[in-house]
Amino acid sequence: MLSPQALVGALLLSAVPSALAETCQAPINHPGEPYSYVQPRNTTILTDGHSSAFLPSPNMTGNGGWEAALVKAKKFVNKPTLEEKSWMATGQPGPCVGNVLPIPRLNFTGLCLQNGPQGNAMAKEHKAKGSHVILGPIGGPLGRSPYDSPTWEGFAADPYLTGVCTEETINGMQNAGIQSNAKHFIVNEQETQRNPSYAPDANETTYIQDSVSANINDSTLHEIYMWPFANAVHAKVASAMCSYNRVNGSHSCQNSCLLNHLLKGELGFQGYVMSDWGATHSGVASVKSGMDMTMPGGFTLYGEEWTEGSFLGKNLTLAVRNRTVEVSRLNHMIVRIMTPYFWLGQEKNYPSVDASVGPLNVDSAPDTWLYDWKFTGETNRDVRTNHSAMIRERGASSTVLLKNERNALPLRKPRNSVIAGNDAGPLTQVPNLQADFEYGHLAGSSGSEELEPPLWIPQQPDVCLVFLKSFAAEGKDRTSLNLDWNGNAVVESVANVCNNTVVVTNSGGINVMPFADNPNVTAILAQHYAGEESGNAIADVLYGDVNPSGKLPYVIAYNETDYNAPLTTGVETNGTWDWQSWFDEELEVGYRYFDANNISNIKAKSSVPSNLTALPVKQATQPGGNPALWDTVVTLEAEVSNTGDVDGFAVPQLYIEFPASTPAGTPPSQLRGFDKVHLTAGEKKTAKFDLMRRDFIYWDVTAQDWRIPIGSFTFKAGFSSRDFHSKKTVTLIKA
Repeated sequence: MLSPQALVGALLLSAVPSALAETCQAPINHPGEPYSYVQPRNTTILTDGHSSAFLPSPNMTGNGGWEAALVKAKKFVNKPTLEEKSWMATGQPGPCVGNVLPIPRLNFTGLCLQNGPQGNAMAKEHKAKGSHVILGPIGGPLGRSPYDSPTWEGFAADPYLTGVCTEETINGMQNAGIQSNAKHFIVNEQETQRNPSYAPDANETTYIQDSVSANINDSTLHEIYMWPFANAVHAKVASAMCSYNRVNGSHSCQNSCLLNHLLKGELGFQGYVMSDWGATHSGVASVKSGMDMTMPGGFTLYGEEWTEGSFLGKNLTLAVRNRTVEVSRLNHMIVRIMTPYFWLGQEKNYPSVDASVGPLNVDSAPDTWLYDWKFTGETNRDVRTNHSAMIRERGASSTVLLKNERNALPLRKPRNSVIAGNDAGPLTQVPNLQADFEYGHLAGSSGSEELEPPLWIPQQPDVCLVFLKSFAAEGKDRTSLNLDWNGNAVVESVANVCNNTVVVTNSGGINVMPFADNPNVTAILAQHYAGEESGNAIADVLYGDVNPSGKLPYVIAYNETDYNAPLTTGVETNGTWDWQSWFDEELEVGYRYFDANNISNIKAKSSVPSNLTALPVKQATQPGGNPALWDTVVTLEAEVSNTGDVDGFAVPQLYIEFPASTPAGTPPSQLRGFDKVHLTAGEKKTAKFDLMRRDFIYWDVTAQDWRIPIGSFTFKAGFSSRDFHSKKTVTLIKA
């Protein structure tokens, strides 16, 4: 996937020399024992019903700019029949990943829900293809454990950073006229046993063992895992997706504490709640608990056996007729579904679904469709415009430079080079990967070659470029944090005979790097999943056309055993509810844990408000909760300078150390601001951080409210939680 520029004068080493072929063995992906954490037999088991019930499901108010759309939705809900309303809340097989049936007599064309990357550019492409909803961005999983495979779909193991990125992404998507979907609500932090296990001949309602229960206390839920979803609601996200796992014993999609009390109540969420694909495990209970739409609508593990029936659909119609579900609740489900539709103007001149997307849909192939879908408009629309240039630029600038010694980078027209590692090859796998593969470049995922010494190199090269990868995908957790296909051995083999070895990784998450301190490894670049322009992007970085400015959204430890928060990989008992995951680390997630356990001049521009109170003034709930939480209370500035001789971007960061009066377990440093500043060589600029009330609060479990603690806050500015350059102390609430 390297550009031709990067291959000039290179020696491609894609296998050991033929002279050594007779000694070659079958490749080993990850030598050693896979990660495992079997749940202790004395683990406390939380069963269904442990969470408190909060009924009924709140009606939406239209607050925050939804008022006009709400009026239209309330007029619309009087027009469909009971059966039509029930099917509007129930997915159907069709051309898109998720489909809501059209009602032609009402000029309602239905809804097309699609997976895919998120952002303004992608939203424009999706809209041109006829999609109404993109299933993203990802507010969780955050990355509680480095072994949780699909954390690459999201942003970071920090709630503040994920919250900011989530809010900006939603704004970008919905500004393009397409609905966004905040997922996965909530604490969906492992893939293992995310779904119940079924007997081979069982249906949806009978299973051997239920999905894992994420057991978490009130303060941790609020301060870590709900934090990004508050940003999502504040950005007026159109929909939210309830997750596969149970939370404190109860399924997320029928957990009224989560959906009715916290999401729709405390956060003031105005959109609709849909299930993850197959995460619905009841009909009436889920509807009453706050779920508004089941996806993709059918029974079985991932809800894709529509001929077997549905928890909603006809059963929802029956429940309304026998008054198990009030018709007012069904009406409000439709109002919540239709309000974002009208709010974004999707009822007017919206592009039709491109017929070409149907045959590409692996979730419901055309031979499974139960409805005669009609297609209008152009087929095979090319909607890409010039986005490849943007992808290349972002792929290069977001690359993380982990090491650069002896001025190894940028390359200075090396006369001869060695390129090793099987990630250096072309793309050999199609998008939406479902399994790991040994040979070929890894530019993305579903949602390295092994070289054994001696390595033969004909002459001492100017540089050796080693390209390695690490596969991660939805549905299966990682079993190792090492690079795939014995990548560590590849690096050591090359570095033993090459004193200028540059390592480039394409990975979905954390990799330990035992070769990082090898003096012959002069540079390390983490490119992650850079997309279709991956090769061009890394060439831009290697040859100095782009100065990489990415920062790690996670911690790379020296050893796999340094990480806390184990995810549960097995149980030794066979009770229905026995799979449990206790979040005993509480607030110590990611860098917060490493800082707390020590494993390995700012000035206030505006004065602290004199009338600041510990608890926020009670106001009518708006999207995002109490609007007082979003008020700016302190503005800080930090001077950033480029002392080097190369132009580039700096990413200054602001952390806060809370007063000693906060509850035990509060992390020593919490990210509360960041900026990206371009600096020419020798230039100085000022970074500005506007801090809101919510940046200074913790969840008071007694008051059931957000509180600013008494005492001094310490502001720390630098380039990571371990690299502070200046500090300042301020007291907001005096004793």
